[in-house]
Amino acid sequence: MEGKRRVKDLMVPLHEYAVVEEHATLLEALRALEAAQENLPAGRHLHRALLVRRGGEIVGRLGHLAFLEALLRHGEAMFHNPLIDAAGVSDELVRTSIGHLRALASGFGGLCERGRHIRVGEVMRPAALRIDAEAPLREAIAMLTGASTLALLVTRGPNVIGVLRSGDVFAEMSRRMHDCSSDEE
Repeated sequence: MEGKRRVKDLMVPLHEYAVVEEHATLLEALRALEAAQENLPAGRHLHRALLVRRGGEIVGRLGHLAFLEALLRHGEAMFHNPLIDAAGVSDELVRTSIGHLRALASGFGGLCERGRHIRVGEVMRPAALRIDAEAPLREAIAMLTGASTLALLVTRGPNVIGVLRSGDVFAEMSRRMHDCSSDEE
C-alpha cells in the first residue's frame, strides 16, 4: 500500500477549494473562503488559505497569516513613504509610533474599510510549488518538508487540478501509524 499512494489520493480537488481573481478584495476573498468551508465533505480539515487566479491561471495563495498581515500592514503604509524615509526616521521610531496609534485607535476600527480596499493580488504569496497528481506521496512529503510549506499545487499536465495540504498528509501518516500500532498489540 505504501508505494501505491499518490498525490491525487489526498489532494483537495480545485472545485472544492476557494479560488478568487487577483483583483478581488480581502472581503470578497473571505466570503469565498467561507463558502468553500461550508461545502467541504465530512471529515475534511478546514482550508487555511485560498488560491488566487490571474487570467485563468493559479498564480498565488493567500493564507490566514498573509491575510492578517495585510490588514495590519495596510495601516502602516502611511508611515513608509519617501518623505519619512528622506527625513531619516528610524524603523524603530516608526514601529513605536504605529504601536502608539494602535493603542489609541478603537479596537478593530477601520477593519471593514481595509477589507473592502485591499486587493488580493497586492498581498498574495506566489504559488510556485507544484507536483504532478500521479507523483508518489513520498515525493510530496519531501517537497512539503524541504520547502517548509503548507501546501502544493497539484497538476495534471499544465493544469492545476487541486491542492495537497500538509494537514491532510499529516492525517494520513497519523492514521497509518495508528494502524501499525494496533497490528502490534
